[in-house]
Amino acid sequence: MSFLPDMDAPSLGYVVTATREGGLDLFDLDGALKTRHAGARLTGIATAPGFQLRGESLPLVFGASPDNDAVFGYAVVREGARVLDLPIETVEPVDGVAGLCLHREGTGFVDLVVLGTGAHAEIWRVQDAGADTLSVERVRDFALSAPARQCTSFDGDIYTASPAGGLTRLSSDGSILAENNFPATSLAVEE
Repeated sequence: MSFLPDMDAPSLGYVVTATREGGLDLFDLDGALKTRHAGARLTGIATAPGFQLRGESLPLVFGASPDNDAVFGYAVVREGARVLDLPIETVEPVDGVAGLCLHREGTGFVDLVVLGTGAHAEIWRVQDAGADTLSVERVRDFALSAPARQCTSFDGDIYTASPAGGLTRLSSDGSILAENNFPATSLAVEE
């Protein structure tokens, strides 16, 4: 589950969830289902609410699908609460796809942390290079102390949750800043 705020009026944003059967559901902030989009079963969701595509603001959602060993992208059209499959190049991590999270969003690009099936993570940049599909580029990769299945980021740091290794806080280059063997099933970081 992730929040996709409206950059002009955050209270008009959506809550995006991955369904057990596959695909995405969009809910308004009152909990009313706005739309259901069929697709692959996703284990992690990352939202990029302010993405600029060809000069237009187009909120994006990315999802990790371990069943397909793939990262999928979706565009959200706010008018009518529609979800469209986003054409992106193939993200090919060396260690497969177990989960993902947003690392940072900038003008015309999104950096995603893609967790591998082993003790490995990579940062991938998705950007609009003017082609028919959004381009992808591996920016960085690093080893983890244990395989992670969930992550989140805050202020440049990456937080991972591992069923075997607990919680870890990493710098953006993969250096371990803190660890705790506390088992966690969900992650959220706030100031």
